[in-house]
Amino acid sequence: MNCNYITSITLVIIFVVLYFIVFLILKYYPKKDENTTSENNISNFDKNSLNLIMKSGGDKMTQNKPIKFRVWRKDYNKMFNVSSVRWNEIGDIIELELSTEKKESYYYVAENFDIAEYNIFMRYTGYKDKNSKEIYESDIVEYYDKLYEVRWMLGGFYIRDIKEGSFLEVATNERYMKVVGNIYENPELLENKKEEL
Repeated sequence: MNCNYITSITLVIIFVVLYFIVFLILKYYPKKDENTTSENNISNFDKNSLNLIMKSGGDKMTQNKPIKFRVWRKDYNKMFNVSSVRWNEIGDIIELELSTEKKESYYYVAENFDIAEYNIFMRYTGYKDKNSKEIYESDIVEYYDKLYEVRWMLGGFYIRDIKEGSFLEVATNERYMKVVGNIYENPELLENKKEEL
């Protein structure tokens, strides 16, 4: 009888531990947005990825690098630097402060404004080009006379050849790159290369 009693207690303990693990996974594991896997959105972070990166301190390729973002405002067709971000307890962005190169500052609160709908976040790669200009996601860089788009994929930052589609890691090649624009302010750079095909 003692053996059955101990087995029952052990099973109850295992069940409670498994229940707790499932609870933690469901509570803290981010849900993927259905749109984040499309070709148009693959280089942009979804809200949950952005929150996790800001809270966790980055990924293996950019550890010990500053965590910075810039934002393309769809309604203004203008690029802004992210000065500060604040989240609520479930990880939604509730306050966002943006600034421009001219030191103009803009402040948004989620109650009055859908932050995710109007802003496309781009993360700083942690690297600078050969002219010491910061390289961000969605930048267009020149690398050995070819144009590449900077993208986040496979757990790191890569450059994608606009014409051929091949990929290279930013971390090992940044000293040979030159930022020439980005896909939002300079879409003509993408179109010119595609027309050559």
